[in-house]
Amino acid sequence: MSVLRAATVGANKDISPAFDPFLLIDEAPPANPLVSSVSQSGWIFGGFAGGQKQWGNWVLGIEADFDAADIKGNTGVTTSFTEPGCVGFCTVNKTVSVDANIDELGSVRGKVGWAFWQNWMIYGTGGVAFAHVKNDASGLISLVSNAGGAPITEFSFSQSSGTTMFGWAAGAGLDWKWQIDPGSAWVLGIEYLHYQFPEHTIAMGDQFGSGLIFGFNQSSLSVDTIKGRISYLFSIH
Repeated sequence: MSVLRAATVGANKDISPAFDPFLLIDEAPPANPLVSSVSQSGWIFGGFAGGQKQWGNWVLGIEADFDAADIKGNTGVTTSFTEPGCVGFCTVNKTVSVDANIDELGSVRGKVGWAFWQNWMIYGTGGVAFAHVKNDASGLISLVSNAGGAPITEFSFSQSSGTTMFGWAAGAGLDWKWQIDPGSAWVLGIEYLHYQFPEHTIAMGDQFGSGLIFGFNQSSLSVDTIKGRISYLFSIH
C-alpha cells in the first residue's frame, strides 16, 4: 500500500527549567526573561508503505511512514529595569527569543481494525516514532538613555542547533474502500496521531567566552496531527 497525504499539525515544546541564556553573564537587574514553552503549528506531507490482512471483520496490519514537515513556533520575552536617580543610560532591556521547527516526522506502527459496515473500517494504531527538530536561540541586552534617543546594544548573541528525537506515536483512523475489482481498491481515509517525545538536552554552543556549552532542556515535545489519506490497496496471494 502506498499513500499521499497532508495534515493539519499542532505541537508544543516544554522547556524545564525555563531557558535563561543570560545566566552566565548576569550582573544586575532586571530579572532575566525566561522561556518555558513554545507552541508550534504547520503542515506535513509525505507517504507510507505497509500491509494488512483481514480475518472476518478483523484487520491486522503494519505501516511505516515518513513526512516532510514545516511545524514552526516562536516565543520571545523582554524584561526591563530602570535604576532610580540614574544619569545616562539607566534603563536595561533584556530580550530572549526561541524559534523551534520540526522538519521531519515519521513512525513505524502496528494497526488493528474492525470492518464494521460494507467498505468502512475503523482502526487503532501505535508504535515508535522519530522527529528531526531545529532550534534557534537569540538574546539581546540594550541600554536606553533617560535623555532619549535610540537604544544601544551592550550584548547580543544567536545560536542554532538540530537533533533527531525518538519516541512513540498512537492514534486512530477511519477508512473507506472503493473496490475496483476483486484484487484491488482505492482507500480514502482520515487519521489522528499523537506523537510524544521524551526529555532531551539541546546544546547550543558557547557564546559567552566562558568555555561552557549552554543550551536548554526540552522536558517534552508533543505533536498532534489530523491527516487526510488516499492510498491504493492491492492483493498479494
